[in-house]
Amino acid sequence: MSCLCRLQNNTYFIQIETIVPKLFSCTVTFLCGGNDCADSDSEHVTGEYEEMMRKLKQHAPKCKIVVVAIPPRRRDQTVNHRIRQVNHNIHYLAQFDSEISFIENVPHDFNVHFRKDLTHFNEHGKQMLAK
Repeated sequence: MSCLCRLQNNTYFIQIETIVPKLFSCTVTFLCGGNDCADSDSEHVTGEYEEMMRKLKQHAPKCKIVVVAIPPRRRDQTVNHRIRQVNHNIHYLAQFDSEISFIENVPHDFNVHFRKDLTHFNEHGKQMLAK
């Protein structure tokens, strides 16, 4: 299952509800937030993540949640700073919640793992992430 969405404006949960059946026991993996970090400060994005996870737990309390670290944006140091802060905040939250796992699995070879835009994964990057 995959769901393409942004964290903002609760659109994430509307899509999750249509993909994850209520009370379903599964693992939901999130790799999101990069675009949100470009548009909002890290506290806002962290808050959106927290709200998304809270709502998912209410909707499907047997689900395990896996959050993959947001990959850096090579050309934007301001956004990268926000991304590092959000990754740190979510990693910290996961340490105190047994239902949330945080994976720091971000490729750092932009020429091998990212498209020419240096923002989105290419096929090699997606394969590396899936492993």
